[in-house]
Order: sequence, then structure tokens, then C-alpha cells
Amino acid sequence: MWTNETLHLILPLFLLADVLFAPRRRALPTSTVLVVAAFPLLWAVYTLLRADFVIAPLLGTPYWYPYPFLNPHVVAGGFLGVAGYVLGIAAAIIAVAGGIVWIGRRRAAAGVSRASRLTAVES
Repeated sequence: MWTNETLHLILPLFLLADVLFAPRRRALPTSTVLVVAAFPLLWAVYTLLRADFVIAPLLGTPYWYPYPFLNPHVVAGGFLGVAGYVLGIAAAIIAVAGGIVWIGRRRAAAGVSRASRLTAVES
């Protein structure tokens, strides 16, 4: 239980705080959003392809999905329903990543603007 809590709650909050509040953090390029979205999407595809080749350790079913929302046997609509969940989660990940990149770029621009004002005052 603690690993699930750490992986899905504590670490993301810590990383978000690090990105938003770390001093002198450089601005991330906008391509970062695509990189952030690529890993979970590729993982979901891999998981869906692999699931029917793994026997569930607790239930003994001839398939195993690590999350219920990825299991087309229990999600309404089967694979179409799973695709909806995956796309919804991907959209949320892209929105958060885009927000972080946007905030970082605004902070970097504000820092450059502030530095140029200080340089102009010193001259």
C-alpha cells in the first residue's frame, strides 16, 4: 500500500514542488510536453499487448492488467472504454506538463527581464 501511495501521490507532488519552487530553474522547452506524454502512452500500449500473456497472480485469470481501468474485461465498452480512460489520463498528463512548462518559461522570462532592468540601472 505504501508503494502505491508513494508512487502515485507523494513523488508527483514532490516533483511538482521541485519544478515550481526550485530557485534558478531553467525554462523547459515545449517539446518536454511530448516527452512527458510519450512514456505513459507507450507503457499503456505495452501493458495492453502483454496482459493476455500473463496469468493473474492472485485470481489465476488468464490475463493480468495492473489497473482496473486498463482491463477491457471489466471496463464498460471493452477496449474502446479503456481507450477513453487512456486518452483522458493522457490529456490530464499533457495539461499538467504544459502548465509546468508554461510557468517555467514565464519565470525564466521574468528573470531575464528583471536581470536586464538591474543591468540597465547599474549602467
